[in-house]
Amino acid sequence: MSAFPSDPLARVVADWRDRRARFGQLLDCYRSGQMSEAQWQSHLADPGFKRWLNERAKAVGA
Repeated sequence: MSAFPSDPLARVVADWRDRRARFGQLLDCYRSGQMSEAQWQSHLADPGFKRWLNERAKAVGA
C-alpha cells in the first residue's frame, strides 16, 4: 500500500495503481491463452476493467 496509510489520497492512488496492475495482468493472461473466452467475457462485465481496456485501446490507436 502506501507509506502513509492514513492519508486518504495516498490510499486512492495506491488502489488505482493496484487495479491498473491487475487489469494489465488480466489482459496478459487472455493474450497468452491462459484464460478461456468465457472467463474473458466475465472480466469484461466489470465496468472498471472495460473502461480501462477501452482507454488503452484508444491510447494505442486500435
